[in-house]
Amino acid sequence: MHTSALLPPLTHEHLRRAFEAMHWAGWSFESAMANDMRRRLIVCRAHQLRTREWLATHPATQQCVRRVRLNAQGQVDGWCTQAVMGPRTETPQLALPLNHTPSP
Repeated sequence: MHTSALLPPLTHEHLRRAFEAMHWAGWSFESAMANDMRRRLIVCRAHQLRTREWLATHPATQQCVRRVRLNAQGQVDGWCTQAVMGPRTETPQLALPLNHTPSP
């Protein structure tokens, strides 16, 4: 399955954060979204932010696969192991308290 099919949809929060990352002086979010060129830039940046968030929580895995090794004549010379990309799996996130004070 292609990675883009696994990505969550864009949210309003992604669009807001993308607009804030642009640092456009004199532009409000509503006026930038009304402008076609700036709206496209915001949506593009929002896709990038969303994808980076998803990739941070779904690291790529590698799988070892046995492959046949051929000699110069095309005959089987032996076997080798090759690392290939595996599926992306979700990394469990720890729920840590924000204002943790260690016990004495």
